Amino acid sequence: MVLIDQYEYLVEQFTKNANGQWVLTEYESVDAVLLLQSIDFQISFSDIYE
Repeated sequence: MVLIDQYEYLVEQFTKNANGQWVLTEYESVDAVLLLQSIDFQISFSDIYE
């Protein structure tokens, strides 16, 4: 699951680890790249917020 803030450069990504626990990763940089490994997809924040 990914939550994208519409007002500032902030993305929260929740992924499940090998133990079935949810892990939160936060991205807060205009230079960041969001990677969705489960579907082999990545997108830069500049593209998300364009």
